[in-house]
Amino acid sequence: MNIRFIFLITLTLLFSALIATEASAKSDAKQSNVLITLDTLDDVRNNLREEIKLKTKELKASPTDSGKAQITQQLDRLSSDLNNIENNFEQIATGLNDELNNDKPVTKFNFKDDIGALVQPIVKEMKHATSDIRQKTRLRDEVTFYEKRFLQAGVAVENLKILIRETKDPKLLKSLKTLQEQWLRKLKQAKSNHRASELQLQSMVEESNKTTFWGSSQSYLKDFFQRRGLYLSLGFLATLFVLLLSRLFYKYILARIVGRRSSSTRTFKQRLVELIHRVLTAMLAIMAPMAVFYIAEDWLLFSLGVLLLFGLAWTLKYTVPKMWNQMLLMLNVGAVREGERIVLNGLPWRVKQLNVYTLLDNPTADLKMRVPIEQMVGKISRPIVKGEPWFPCKKSDWVILSDDVRGKVVGLSHEMVELVERGGARVNYQMSDFLALSPRNISQSFRLKETIGISYNLQKESTGDVLEKLDQYLRKQITKEGYGDDLMSLRVEFAAASASSLDIVILADFKGAQAPVYNRIRRSLQRWSVDACTQYNWEIPFTQLVLHQAEA
Repeated sequence: MNIRFIFLITLTLLFSALIATEASAKSDAKQSNVLITLDTLDDVRNNLREEIKLKTKELKASPTDSGKAQITQQLDRLSSDLNNIENNFEQIATGLNDELNNDKPVTKFNFKDDIGALVQPIVKEMKHATSDIRQKTRLRDEVTFYEKRFLQAGVAVENLKILIRETKDPKLLKSLKTLQEQWLRKLKQAKSNHRASELQLQSMVEESNKTTFWGSSQSYLKDFFQRRGLYLSLGFLATLFVLLLSRLFYKYILARIVGRRSSSTRTFKQRLVELIHRVLTAMLAIMAPMAVFYIAEDWLLFSLGVLLLFGLAWTLKYTVPKMWNQMLLMLNVGAVREGERIVLNGLPWRVKQLNVYTLLDNPTADLKMRVPIEQMVGKISRPIVKGEPWFPCKKSDWVILSDDVRGKVVGLSHEMVELVERGGARVNYQMSDFLALSPRNISQSFRLKETIGISYNLQKESTGDVLEKLDQYLRKQITKEGYGDDLMSLRVEFAAASASSLDIVILADFKGAQAPVYNRIRRSLQRWSVDACTQYNWEIPFTQLVLHQAEA
């Protein structure tokens, strides 16, 4: 922070010294130019006064009215020139314009003229850039014009020759010869002009053939940046200076006036200061190079900047309502607020930070997203309820989908979810399809429900002794095969008396650590139940179909 501050102060002092030195040099040069100009104007003014005196004497001595009228016109022109010279002399000597000589303030405004004055430097630069092309076009037109002119003059000369040869009248002959001499001069002049224009055009074409389009473009750009490179560099440095100064000033305001809180939530005062800082920084960053161009009196760059500002203002005309909503969001007083829940693209998100780019995150899926604040316009957030779900699973969880696919979540993004099944097969789902399949997460715990039927011969023991023995046997086998530590509960209950058997249901709850062998434990419960029936001689009946014959 100290290094930045020292660098900023040094840069400011150097910039100020450069401006002061340049201003002093300009002031001395300006004073010298003023004296030289005044001396020249004084000589011209004295000469005009002497000439007016002479013309006045000629006017008095002129014997004819036509001569007097001609001299009067000359006197009016000389008086007008003398008046302009005297006004210029007074303005340059006093350093004031002639507005003080007017009795009333000038209030005339002409939008067309003002726009023309603004665009004039740009048009001049465009004319300079296209001068060669326009010159060649003009020469081509001149070649065509003079070619047509000398062809017509040639026809006229030939016609006059025929008439001179056939005429017998001396007076008519003299007139025809005089006319012939005039047309011969026109023919000669037209040929001369045609030849001159043709040579100039040929020279320009040869010169342009030597220079490629890329070469001429490079030459123009080189000339442009040689003349205006310094001002462009100063404008760029002025913009950087404004940005750096604005950043340091913003940090100072936050540290000394607003105050930083330890909480990540920003107060309304901090948001308001940040919004004002952004708006002012943008305005000053635009105005800084404009000020450089104005001081340097480079009206081309200044006019380009003004036209650019007009275009920007015209664009903002249609985006002001939208920008107003964005400012409300940045102040955290809009329909979307920090720390609340919003649904975007079918997923719930927590609004972590509202700024030019809004930060969203999903705490369960560990997903983060940065979106422009304009995408938040029209959205609505709501307060977060404690304990509400954010996502069905997280990475490394085991899930069972409604299409009976069971796998471990190995890939999780905004668009895709990737599962790997037992054996290594990978299945990919789009996020919307994955959520539509109602994933069941078994990574925390899960329940297995298996049913086995015994014969009606065991009806008396089926609700008591059989349940106890089967429970003890299953617990023994679960512990024996290494599932005992993850067994949360085991219940063996009588389920129903079906048509062919007495059904017993086994309810086993396991921790999520056994999720990878979910189906293996299901098969093991069936196997252990059959082994128990074998050990205790419990008959497992099969479905029987009984036919009854009607009596005769």
